[in-house]
Amino acid sequence: MTREIAVIGAGAWGTALALLCARAGNNVTIFARDPLVVDEINHCQSNQKFLPQLIFDVAIKATTRMEDTAEKDAYVLAVPAQQNRAALQNLASVVPATSPIVLTSKGIEQSTLFFMSEVLESELSGQPFAVLSGPNFSGEIAQSLPAAATLAVMPGREDLMNIFATNNFRPYLSYDIIGVQVAGAVKNVLAIASGMVTGAGLGENARAALITRGMAELIRLGLAKGGQMDTFLGLSGYGDVLLTCTSLQSRNMSFGYSLSQGKQLSDHLKEGVFTAQTIVDLSQKYAVEMPICSSVYKVISGASDIPTELITLMSRPLQKEFSRAPTR
Repeated sequence: MTREIAVIGAGAWGTALALLCARAGNNVTIFARDPLVVDEINHCQSNQKFLPQLIFDVAIKATTRMEDTAEKDAYVLAVPAQQNRAALQNLASVVPATSPIVLTSKGIEQSTLFFMSEVLESELSGQPFAVLSGPNFSGEIAQSLPAAATLAVMPGREDLMNIFATNNFRPYLSYDIIGVQVAGAVKNVLAIASGMVTGAGLGENARAALITRGMAELIRLGLAKGGQMDTFLGLSGYGDVLLTCTSLQSRNMSFGYSLSQGKQLSDHLKEGVFTAQTIVDLSQKYAVEMPICSSVYKVISGASDIPTELITLMSRPLQKEFSRAPTR
């Protein structure tokens, strides 16, 4: 079944998702604000600004007019987390009430501490939606390299898997909408921490410990928000943490690495920078201990530095790894 799909956002991730949807047999229209990007997609079938040296293997249409995305069967929202609310407000006049919106941004709105599904519900109450998240680099998706992800849906919308499923991309179904989003947000902060550890030359032992204890923080917050344990052990949880904490292709890990080298980079595209403070705020709201995320926030906000936070983390009181009582 061929569907009409609108992708909102023509950055690297949005363009990669548009290509993925087209490969799955859908007719795809992608919305972008930059007329030069739109012109290049329409006439050259490429987006060199965000996906250099890639020529599209499937056809997609691009537009700068939001009204051209009206009355589609489904919408894929692929703008940075802090821009989701504005994008949803712009979509409100064109999206049919029955057409699902697939959220793909990994982050938390700073002003409200809302996850993206909560932002959507506050703007488009009653609108069906889903959340796509997993260990995916946009360049590899665009190149049609093998990958998998979690698609968290509302009951009855399992058919949304077919929008993305191809021979090289496998979506796995979940109903844990909040857990998938918690994992996607926290992993951004952990990736910055991993970059700091790697760039500071602290060794592979330190990075392995960081990832593992970082997962413990992710799980604590996720459970407090109502997420499910299985989610955090899956593609959108451990899978995404593993990818972004071990590869400098990750913009967040690369950002942390550069900070450890004394470089100050623009942070406007790195969701982990925006997410760090909101994670700290959420951990306080839910009384969840998240020392690694707290240390990352202190470093990127300029309140501390990496050596100081390393000492702080390593000198914390000794404790059990797990709180569960031993079996007899």
